[in-house]
Amino acid sequence: MTQLEFEEKLATDAQFKPPECVVMIQCVESRNDERPYCSRICCATAVKNALKIKEKFPDTGVYVLYRDMRTFGFMESYYTKARQKGVVFSIYDTDKKPELIESKNGN
Repeated sequence: MTQLEFEEKLATDAQFKPPECVVMIQCVESRNDERPYCSRICCATAVKNALKIKEKFPDTGVYVLYRDMRTFGFMESYYTKARQKGVVFSIYDTDKKPELIESKNGN
């Protein structure tokens, strides 16, 4: 799901159960030969969603995999706050992009 879809789910789904772990992968299908641009909102939205998860579910592990964390202006302080709350930010190399592997239970 996209960051915007996840943001809406966090805000509106009262049945949203505390996940054990959340992993966000930045720059999926962008910043490549087909789509070389950066939208300039995805990283900020990921940081905002990470903080919201930690606020609602403090024990949930939150990991953000990124190429370049681009938080502009006042969002830089949210990035720092997210790290202080335990959100793990991990850079990945474009030669070794993260891959999704479906689990046995379909999640």
